[in-house]
Amino acid sequence: MRKAFRLALLFFLSFGLWHCGQDTSFTFNRFAPIPYCKADKECPQDFQCYEGTCYSTPPCGNNLVVCNTGCVSLEDNDENCGKCGKKCTKRERCIRGICERFCPSDLFECTMGSCVNLQIDNNNCGSCARRCFGGKLCQNGDCLCPTHQDECNVGCVDLRNDARNCGTCGKECRSTEACIDGRCGCPESTTRCDTRCIDLQTSTLNCGDCYKMCAPRQICRNGRCS
Repeated sequence: MRKAFRLALLFFLSFGLWHCGQDTSFTFNRFAPIPYCKADKECPQDFQCYEGTCYSTPPCGNNLVVCNTGCVSLEDNDENCGKCGKKCTKRERCIRGICERFCPSDLFECTMGSCVNLQIDNNNCGSCARRCFGGKLCQNGDCLCPTHQDECNVGCVDLRNDARNCGTCGKECRSTEACIDGRCGCPESTTRCDTRCIDLQTSTLNCGDCYKMCAPRQICRNGRCS
């Protein structure tokens, strides 16, 4: 048994020595103690694992290296940026071997790390972190009131129907009035009685007409006391 073992060992060593003078740059681990690899750490120093084989010289073209994903360029590969296994985030791109934040040409990268359109973004209008307030919208990089609205102290208002800014900023209508087309007036279905807008169909003090009162215990229905 020992003699057979010694013969087998001698044959293996002779076989290995014969291959020492051969070009093993692409087939090193065919004769290594560990015939297959799954990662670079399973290969000898300065060797790389590619498709289950340890290579001393990567089987890739110029400026490419072997990573677990295959032959890649460490200059612009988002999964292997600068070195194998270094991944860039979703908001980054590998540029010259460094993960850098990247936005399309029509967007701008602000400090929060997101790509925004400074022309229409209400939170970054014209520049990063410049927010639009008071009902204003970002239009062409400037905070402006929407169409048919004007800027008053309270923000953007429609002077045509705003009871606190009726026709002009600061002009308030009375409590019973409404702003109609920029003028204070009585809402539809009401009538002005002195300085108040009254519903003549239901008011017991103005039933059917201003100052026409119903008798005690009567109610006003459809402009008639009953």
